[in-house]
Amino acid sequence: MKNLFSLILCFVLVSIYTLAFGAGSSSSVAEDGDKIYHNSRTGSVVRAVTINFVADDTDGSIPDLTLNNNTTWVTHGSFEGWHLWEVSIDCLSGVTPTEDSDIYVYQDAIDLLDGNGVDKVDNTAKAQAYPGIDSSGPYPRPVTDDIVLTITQAATATNSATGSIKLVFK
Repeated sequence: MKNLFSLILCFVLVSIYTLAFGAGSSSSVAEDGDKIYHNSRTGSVVRAVTINFVADDTDGSIPDLTLNNNTTWVTHGSFEGWHLWEVSIDCLSGVTPTEDSDIYVYQDAIDLLDGNGVDKVDNTAKAQAYPGIDSSGPYPRPVTDDIVLTITQAATATNSATGSIKLVFK
């Protein structure tokens, strides 16, 4: 009986904490989210990095995430020397972000997607964006410095929205 009371008390305290402080906001590489894939037949190598985000519970903002070899769960070193090939967006589970929100992948303040991530963060379907130059693409972009992932929700931001972004490099 004492254990049951302790269990119920813990549940109540956690519930109160969650209600009082909300979800906050975060963007982070998923645990074990930096993976290397080898194709023995062709010899090609692909690197896929999965990022999870949670929008702020009061204003819906999503913090930028700088990706480099110091980022938590980046386990295969720097991104320098890789080429960004594809960005996949999945926001279909949990609290979904505002329809037609935007994603940007910056390097030295230049959007490697060249605007191809505008309206790609969607609450009704998975989406993909490809790097481009002068709005054409796909055009794989070389990585020479840190990458900054920015997600901007549309005008009426959804508080505590969640999603997953996968960056694919070759």
